[in-house]
Amino acid sequence: MINTNNPEIDVEDIMRRIREEVARRKTQMNISSQPADMTAQANPMSTDETFVPEPVSLSRMAEGGEALPHKKVYTLSDFLNFHDEAFVRNAYYGILRREPDSGGFTHYLTALREGRFTKIEILGHIRFSPEGKTQMVQVKGLRLSLAIRTICRLPVLGYLIALGNFLLRLPLVVRNWERFEAYTLYGQQEQRRQINVLASQVETAFHRVQQRISERDALSTRRIADAMIELSQLIACKASQDDLQRLLQEFAVLQQSAALRGEVGPQLESMVKALEVKAEKEQLTRLSDQLVSLVENKAEALRGEVGPQLESMVKALEVKAEKEQLTRLSDQLVSLVENKAEALRGEAKVVASKLQEISQQMLDHKRSILDQQRRLTLLLEEARKRLPEPISGEEIGNMLTEEDHLLDAFYVSFEDRFRGTCEDIKKRVEVYLPLISEANAGTKKTSILDIGCGRGEWLELLKENKLVARGVDTNRIMVSHCKELGLDVEEADAITYLRSLKKNSLGAVTGIHIIEHIPFKRLVALFDETLRVLKPGGVAIFETPNPENLVVGACNFYCDPTHLSPWMPEMIRFVSESRGFSRVEIKRLHPNSDGLQLIGGEENVKTIINKMLFGPQDFAVIAYKGMSMDETAFQQPPKERSL
Repeated sequence: MINTNNPEIDVEDIMRRIREEVARRKTQMNISSQPADMTAQANPMSTDETFVPEPVSLSRMAEGGEALPHKKVYTLSDFLNFHDEAFVRNAYYGILRREPDSGGFTHYLTALREGRFTKIEILGHIRFSPEGKTQMVQVKGLRLSLAIRTICRLPVLGYLIALGNFLLRLPLVVRNWERFEAYTLYGQQEQRRQINVLASQVETAFHRVQQRISERDALSTRRIADAMIELSQLIACKASQDDLQRLLQEFAVLQQSAALRGEVGPQLESMVKALEVKAEKEQLTRLSDQLVSLVENKAEALRGEVGPQLESMVKALEVKAEKEQLTRLSDQLVSLVENKAEALRGEAKVVASKLQEISQQMLDHKRSILDQQRRLTLLLEEARKRLPEPISGEEIGNMLTEEDHLLDAFYVSFEDRFRGTCEDIKKRVEVYLPLISEANAGTKKTSILDIGCGRGEWLELLKENKLVARGVDTNRIMVSHCKELGLDVEEADAITYLRSLKKNSLGAVTGIHIIEHIPFKRLVALFDETLRVLKPGGVAIFETPNPENLVVGACNFYCDPTHLSPWMPEMIRFVSESRGFSRVEIKRLHPNSDGLQLIGGEENVKTIINKMLFGPQDFAVIAYKGMSMDETAFQQPPKERSL
């Protein structure tokens, strides 16, 4: 009998089997994770049996490291060669002779990853805990290293010791970085090798599926041919109507080809109906001859059509499966490379940030140390001059004035952190250039004086615009920094320096965020001396935080510990006018640009809240010195300007 259980070629079933095979191979490769020298012993491409490696115990650690053997005496390197989870597990395993409990393991691992504890400190906590003391395990070098780590956490002195320790360990840090780079390169190569192995496995599996499809197609073709031969034999023997009906039912199952379904099937059905109506032998013979002729003709057509169709179908399946597999492998490879590249970029950013932070800390410490050395040298020279005679009260007073400069280095670091970059400050003070130009200041005869010049951003901007300017500041480190930039700056008190100048000798006096640092009496003296040294028509510009912005007045203003009191804009206007300035303007600057302003709600309420919370963060008082009657006659009216 003819076998009617031959299924059609199901592409989805083939692809499902391919996916299962790929997943099985991938799982096998991930489970094995064996070194390169072991892959030669068992090639998963040559057999269908899954290779199961030896299970990894709890004591087997990361990076292929085994658990530390039990010893009474260890060295620090025995533990420090491990990292992350492996380090914590080996610390418990080596010192306490047991596996870590979940609470302790989580606590130390989290502290290590967040940088709250170093490896030395974790070893110290475990070794000198009550349980660790009972085990009496010795770790050579642990006490000294732990003592150094403890001292390094002390304020000021600890920072200096930590800096010295870092400089001593700098070669080791460089060597560890080179090891990390080599390890990362090895990881990339290993992943690339695994991808190649996976691609080879998928290719082999696909070839197997292709071979099975070809075998099934050949089997289907043979079965159709056998059915045709049996059908012709039955017709030639003038089979009964029941035999033809049975054969037609069996042959209908084999109608997998479009040609058979469209041509052979209907003609056979019509013949069976004719046999049912007319049972005479002559008609049966004639129908048999026609059917034999039809079968012979269609058998030849079937060999010419079914074969190429099956072949084209197989090729289409091969191409489709190959494209899908290549696309999937390409996507996986691209995703893997992108993830690795993103991880490397993240690690590079973290390392760069850490190096920049360390560089800034080293610069701050260098400034502080150099300033302390300079003051100590000065004190020693003053003391050496008077030996063996006693030091006079005046000389002691001169030495005590050095106390005013104890925080110079601190304030420079403070401004670097909170003031903003020099480029940001220069962009913010560009608004005052039109005022300087309008007052005809910045020439040799109408030079500009910037009091409290700080890092010299405003002086740099004036110099770039070819304006003559000089500055004064009491911070020696800032004065030294400005001189290194080629700026004309002196170390002096602002009011004392103004009193040393001649009357009507300057074209402009500026102070960017300086008046909030001085008490009221000295503020009045500053305005008096500024008015005295300005030429008629000269301008004074003083910028200060704006307390009308509640966030500034109640919070941000007090971030600087040297700020004394915020000044209200109208109060500063009144002081300027009362001390003799002829024309005074208040310009509110730098509104909050964080996009936090209210949008909806009642218009009046929205306006008030936005002004009080997100309004201008600074204001500038712009005061002009009046001109004499003769000078007024030749003075052109001021141009319209906007800030």
